[in-house]
Amino acid sequence: MQANQSATASSVTGNDRLSPPDAAALIGVRPRTLSDWRSRQFGPSFIKLSKHVYYRRSEIERWLTERERAPATVTSTGGAAT
Repeated sequence: MQANQSATASSVTGNDRLSPPDAAALIGVRPRTLSDWRSRQFGPSFIKLSKHVYYRRSEIERWLTERERAPATVTSTGGAAT
């Protein structure tokens, strides 16, 4: 294994590394959805080592945080505020 691959491999060991099924469960989608997102260059960043794909738990949490939206403010007339 090359030096840069070894460094990458060691940085995704332990509890931070998730398989696609585990990552999908954390996000709330099917593993196939993650696969589709990867092919469309969408979704959380992932690591590919040889034929294996991994996600960092911290990257999924960051990606989800970026997508948080505040609820719309409702006016007294029942409509959303502009």
